[in-house]
Formats: sequence, C-alpha cells, structure tokens
Amino acid sequence: MSCTTFIRLKHYRIKLSSYDLDPHLMSCTTFIRLKHYRIKLSSYDLDPHLMSCTTFIRLKHYRIKLSSYDLDPHLMSCTMFIRLKHYRIKLSSYDLDPHLMSCTTFIRLKHYRIKLSSYDLDPHLMSCTTFIRLKHYRIKLSSYDLDPHLMSCTMFIRLKHYRIKLSSYDLDPHLMSCTTFIRLKHYRIKLSSYDLVPHLMSCTMFIRLKHYRIKLSSYDLVPHLMSCTMFIRLKHYRIKLSSYDLDPHLMSCTTFIRLKHYRIKLSSYDLDPHLMSCTTFIRLKHYRIKLSSYDLDPHLMSCTTFIRLKHYRIKLSSYDLDPHLMSCTTFIRLKHYRIKLSSYDLDPHLMSCTTFIRLKHYRIKLSSYDLDPHLMSCTMFIRLKHYRIKISSYDLDPHLMSCTMFIRLKHYRIKLSSYDLDPHLMSCTTFIRLKHYRIKLSSYDLDPHLMSCTMFIRLKHFVENKTIQL
Repeated sequence: MSCTTFIRLKHYRIKLSSYDLDPHLMSCTTFIRLKHYRIKLSSYDLDPHLMSCTTFIRLKHYRIKLSSYDLDPHLMSCTMFIRLKHYRIKLSSYDLDPHLMSCTTFIRLKHYRIKLSSYDLDPHLMSCTTFIRLKHYRIKLSSYDLDPHLMSCTMFIRLKHYRIKLSSYDLDPHLMSCTTFIRLKHYRIKLSSYDLVPHLMSCTMFIRLKHYRIKLSSYDLVPHLMSCTMFIRLKHYRIKLSSYDLDPHLMSCTTFIRLKHYRIKLSSYDLDPHLMSCTTFIRLKHYRIKLSSYDLDPHLMSCTTFIRLKHYRIKLSSYDLDPHLMSCTTFIRLKHYRIKLSSYDLDPHLMSCTTFIRLKHYRIKLSSYDLDPHLMSCTMFIRLKHYRIKISSYDLDPHLMSCTMFIRLKHYRIKLSSYDLDPHLMSCTTFIRLKHYRIKLSSYDLDPHLMSCTMFIRLKHFVENKTIQL
C-alpha cells in the first residue's frame, strides 16, 4: 500500500496484542480507525518514520490500556491529531515532550476516566495557540500548575464534565493579560480557596461555573471587579448559597443571574430592590429549591417580570404573589416539577391580561387547586401533560372557560375515577386527547349535551379497561 491505506477494523472483539504496522506500509496518508472494539494494545508500537505526513489515528470507543504508549518527539513534525475518545484508559506515564508540538496541537482527551497526577505542561510547549480540551473525565489536578509565561496570547482551557479537585488552583493576575475564557463546566469541584484577583479582570470577565457540585461558602466578589458587564451563570449545580451576598454596587449595568439546574437552598437569598434598576431576569430553573421565605419586593420589578420556575422539586406552601408585583404581563410557568400546591392561591387581580399557566411534566397533587372564575376572562390554556396526577376532586367551573377550552391529558398514568365534565363547560370545540396512557376509565361519563360541535376522543396506545361508554 504505497498510496492510501484504509484499514477499518470495526465492530469486533479483537485482540491486537501483536499487531505490528510496518513503517513502509504507510508512506503517504494513513487512516487507521479502530472503532467500537474491546481491544488490548499492550504492545502497540508506532514507528517514528511511519508518520512522515499527516497521521490520523483514531482509537475510538474502546477499553484499552495504553500503559506504555510512547510518542516519539520526531513523530509529529507537522500536524498531529490524536483523538483518544470514549475510553477507560490509564495515562499514568503519558509524557508530552515540549518539542513534540511545535505547530498547532490538538489533543482531545475526551470521555475518559483518567488520572493525570503527573501531567506537566511545559511553558515552551504552547508558544502559539493551544487548545487543550480535557472533557468528560474523572481527573485529579492536584498539582496542575500553569506557568504565567505559558499564555502570552489567547488561552482557552476548558475543563469540562469532570470530577476534579481544584483546592490549590491559583490564577495569577499576569496570566490573563488579554481575553480569558475559563469555563469550568460539569464538574464536582471544591472551590474553597478560589480567589479572584480584582486586577485580573480589567476587560470582560466571563465566569461560567456550570453543572457542578460546588460549595461557594466563601465566594466573595470584589465590587471593583466588575466595572463593565458581569455575567455570572451558576448552572446545573448542587450549591449552598447560604452566605451569597450580592452587593448593590456590583451590578450597575445589566445583571443576568441565572440559577439553573441546581439543588440550592435560598433560605436567606435577599435581593436588594435597588439592585435591579433596569431589566431583571431571574430564572430559577431545574432546581430542588425551598422558597419558604422568598420575598420579592414590589418595587423590584417595575417593568417586565419573568419568573420561570421550571423543572424543580419545590414547595410552594407559602409562596404569595403580590398583585402589585406584576402590573404588566405575567408569565408563570410551573414546568417539570414535583410540587405541592396545597395552598397555592392566585389573586384574581394578578392576571388582568393574558394568563398562561402551564402545569407540565409534574407529579402534582391538585387536591385544593381553586381557580377563580374572574381570573381568566380571556383565553385559558390548562395543559396537564406528562404527569402522575390525582384528579380526585378537580372541579372545572363552567364560568371559568367562556371561550376555547383545550384539555389535553397526554402521556400520563392517571386515575380519572371521578372526573366530571360539566355539559355547559364545552359549548364550542372540545379536544380531549387521552394518548399513550395506562389509564382506568371505569366511570368516565360523557354527557350527550357536552359535545354539540366536534368531539375528538383518541384513546391510543393504552393498557386499558374497556368499560368506556360513549
């Protein structure tokens, strides 16, 4: 094969204990794709002369052991793309030679369980642009030291989807003289001593602490630190914000606080009314939160208020919405929760315009959910979708829905033992779609007057008791 060699060993269980590639075999472009195997490459030796041009070695989706995988410094004089993806590997002695990467180096160690206990990056190793993406690992970076001279241009370190310990991770102010993008994403980290130097961020600071289990017990933001735009996105965490204090002077421009996908305790989370003089976007999404004492100041939201309580396990036992709080358009979306709405009272004056209440994807108890007739003078859209619900005493008032009524009970395990529809309730078009359920319709009675126009009942893909009488 003096020209192009395509060896694709795909979808096997093989043993490559003695697989020797001859240097003369691949004098041009070599594409070796060892994909979707369980292989052992204990003695896989690559000859330095084997890859004089461009080498693409993709060892993908394996369980391999690379205990003695040694890369020769001369092996990669041009562009070297080594993608070790979706493995369980041990790189205990993986040493990168400084001369190994004289041009552009793309090392993507993705989706591993690796130990990088002695992974040392040489300052001279990254004279141009370095993209090190250590993604989806369980790594220990206990002694990961970044040299200040290492990043004279643009440094992109993306430590994503790890379980790491950054107990001694110190960022030097000289380290980031230009634009710094530090994205610590999808980790279990401890930032007990993570100190940000005020001078470190003279331009735009983007700190995205995403998808972590972190403790921010002593996370102090310096007021002078954020003279321009401050973007703090605390996303997908298990955090404790017991002493998280936001200084009013800290956010003189636009503030975007997105607390998303957490297990948080907001027992003492106090928002200062002056803190949000412009547009405030508080999105409490995908949490297990307790909002027992969450008080919103009426003056806090003089313009448009968007409160989206989405994908939570919340207790709203004492959640009181002040009528003055939402003088314009109110969008309350309680989506994807395990909630208890035992005493959830909506004030009739609260929703003078269009009200969109979407109770979607919950395990809810609606034992005493009372909707005020005056509450919904326009269009009422109640969509109870993808729940395990008990509707034993759910009574729909005829006056409640004077226009179009859309009840879609979809993808549930529900019990409709006493679900009574009032004949006057549906004078126009009724669309009841009971789809993809395990339901019991033992006493589901439809009144003949109920459906004077079009009636669409689609009972599809069920395990049902055939006691339905139309």
